[in-house]
Amino acid sequence: MDLLKKTYQILPEEFRLRIIFIFFSSILVVLLEVFSIALILPILTILINPDKLSFLNNYFDFEILISNLDKNEIIIYGVSFFLFIIICKIIALFLLNIYKTNFYFDVKVRMTEILFRKYLHESYLFHIYNNSSTLITNVHGEIGLFIKKILNVFSDIFLDLILFFLLLTILLNIRLFETLFALSAFIIFLLTYFYLIKKRLDFWGKERQKKDRSKLKHIQQSLFGIKELKIYLKETFFEKILLNIVRKRENIAKKVAYISPLPRYFLELGTVTFILIFTIFFTKTDNFSQLLPEFALYFASFLRIIPIFIKLFNSLQTIKLGVPIVKVLHSEFSRKNDGEFNQIDTSINEMNFKKDIKFQNIEFKYPNKDESILENIDLKFEQGKIIGIIGSTGSGKTTFLNLLTGLIKPTKGKICCDSVDINEQSINWRKKISYVTQKTFLIDDSIKKNIIFGEAEELNSKKLEEALKLSNLERLINNLPNGIETIVGEGGTQLSGGQIQRISIARALYNSPEIIIFDEATNSLDEETENNIIKEIFNLKRKCTIFLVTHNKNLTTNCDEKYLVENKKITKI
Repeated sequence: MDLLKKTYQILPEEFRLRIIFIFFSSILVVLLEVFSIALILPILTILINPDKLSFLNNYFDFEILISNLDKNEIIIYGVSFFLFIIICKIIALFLLNIYKTNFYFDVKVRMTEILFRKYLHESYLFHIYNNSSTLITNVHGEIGLFIKKILNVFSDIFLDLILFFLLLTILLNIRLFETLFALSAFIIFLLTYFYLIKKRLDFWGKERQKKDRSKLKHIQQSLFGIKELKIYLKETFFEKILLNIVRKRENIAKKVAYISPLPRYFLELGTVTFILIFTIFFTKTDNFSQLLPEFALYFASFLRIIPIFIKLFNSLQTIKLGVPIVKVLHSEFSRKNDGEFNQIDTSINEMNFKKDIKFQNIEFKYPNKDESILENIDLKFEQGKIIGIIGSTGSGKTTFLNLLTGLIKPTKGKICCDSVDINEQSINWRKKISYVTQKTFLIDDSIKKNIIFGEAEELNSKKLEEALKLSNLERLINNLPNGIETIVGEGGTQLSGGQIQRISIARALYNSPEIIIFDEATNSLDEETENNIIKEIFNLKRKCTIFLVTHNKNLTTNCDEKYLVENKKITKI
């Protein structure tokens, strides 16, 4: 029941009524199928010996229906009604399958949208503490498996169980002892299954999920670090690691495959034995013509029940393997978002940056960490200046920038822009900031698309032209065959480091920021290119406030103010 509850809770609200509709529609289809099977008894009785129709009154009250009909009419009407029910069942099943297919596709699209949006709007700390491959697996893989292994399977189980119990009720009404005999055999098998197999399936389900995540993580890391792998000749080493993961994962799949057919073998063996016993019993009776319709009904019922049991046991195995998926997705969908996902900007006016930014008694330490990264920080940065931030690797520069941009919140104190707490207006605050880093994030698209970077509104040609001019990209674009429509390649592989940085600067300028942060933006460049870009940065002074963050003191020579990040402190120098 807990699994059903979690499955229902995972479903987006707009789909919960639709799944209920599917269940009730399934009941209608099942009733039609049961009715069509139950009609075998009267139809065969009519066809074999119409003179003994009174026999049917032992099971159904047909007297009223047949009292005014002759034999031929009874046969015609009976067979026609049987065919009508069959046709109705086929049409209903066809329409239900179409509806279910559309439903599953719609659910998958919507769940993917919700979870991806949820991750995108999570806090920056969330992404620091969670592996990206795990998040990718949840969005790309687990949702699809949830639809396939849980939602679809539950729907089928519901339909099959109703069909089974209704058929069982009919058979018990006709032949009590024989039906109870068959049912006992099934129960014994069921108990054996749960005792011997259930625990192993639970364990294998968890192990499969672990191996799938390890596989994706390793592939992602290998491809992201392909340059280092080739330089250090470690392709074979990483290949062997993946091979080991895949082998262990597939060994689990083998074990599941070994067990999966067992229910079918035992059920078919038991059914054949049962039918044999019934056949011997029926052939020894004197009234074979009377028992033949019963035998046909039993045979047709068991032909339908056998697949149900095979499917049921396979479904149980599938569900057991899918339990970890439900737990993961339920945790992700029910977890309260700690970022801006549900943040509503209640400000009437946009934030103003006319005076200064103040760090007031700021302290920061990461969750579950005892030691602070920064502490007792009291600073004031005036608008319109170029501010140099100097510090060695690991000194806390990155933490300072994350605080400045509002990506993380201080453990103690507050950061204000013109007396307004930036963390209370983080969305408005970030609209004022552009960020240029050492490793520029480029999408595999045109230079233009990378500069406007997801701009949903109509392209502002004037802003684009100015950004190209200030970033010195005009010459580069003019020398390219496709100009600004040139594809940069994955990660900018078609461009040099200096060209990538100029695209990053152009992107920063296109947003018309009031603050631009340059975070070790020239580290990977040659000296000439670095000097050129530094000149371009200082030429932007009149356009906005600039934070130049570096470990190289020489780059900050012409800054209006310089600060040193060291020993958890930030001091003016």
